Amino acid sequence: GMIKEYVFSGDYLLSRLDWNIDLQPSLGTALHVRVGDWVFGFSAVIGIPAHVGWMKDYDWAERNSTGLVYNGVLSNYSEHDLLMDQAFRLELSGYLHLGGFFGGQVWLGASLGWQRYAMQGMDGFAEYPPGSDPFFLSGKVISYATDQILPMIGVLSEWCFKSLSASLELRGSVIGFERAYDQHHMRSLDFYDYFYFLPSLEIRASLGVSFSEAVRWYLTGVVVVFPETRGESYMTDLSVGKSYQLTSEGGASSWFAGIETGFQFMISE
Repeated sequence: GMIKEYVFSGDYLLSRLDWNIDLQPSLGTALHVRVGDWVFGFSAVIGIPAHVGWMKDYDWAERNSTGLVYNGVLSNYSEHDLLMDQAFRLELSGYLHLGGFFGGQVWLGASLGWQRYAMQGMDGFAEYPPGSDPFFLSGKVISYATDQILPMIGVLSEWCFKSLSASLELRGSVIGFERAYDQHHMRSLDFYDYFYFLPSLEIRASLGVSFSEAVRWYLTGVVVVFPETRGESYMTDLSVGKSYQLTSEGGASSWFAGIETGFQFMISE
């Protein structure tokens, strides 16, 4: 996947950080209970800390004696290894059975989730300005943590063919919330961005094979998209211990694609 951070001055892009996640290994578990036409569930997915990709930092912030030039020229560039410290998602869900449709079963779902990523930009090099001789860095350069509260609604369709099963789920939200925390260790600056009415869209497609009435293996593909959104931005200058609300806006967007596999165990009375 990819997480992008932005800094805007009006419609002018001042800065962008790209956090590229090549492969994030994770472990998960879930519990679902059916009561009549309702299914209630809890799930947890926890990422394994690892070096998972790279991070690149771009600035278009050239200045002269009067301030920013806004000329669109890349002024600073750096590139670093990406270390994932924390990655998890916790979710409560509920589904209401609506009935049959085209040979399958349809469910109306709602969920409330908390998703967190905490990452480090490590080592690497910087060119100030780009094209100049690079200087090499060691240790933590930039830290980034994002927490998202995700209330979502959607529709789930399921089909069964003897021992085979398939499902497709589409869900989304326009009322999510995100808090992003960005630490620039070289400059002793911390930035906080707050995003309200965070939009998101998730698609899940699954295939399953039942070995008995109690055991099923499944394979699921997942795509999640968070379109670009903007919000309030604050800065803390650690050298003087003061915080300020910035006139610039923070921005964020991201997408993730993954594959899940595992076993489901059904227990009935």
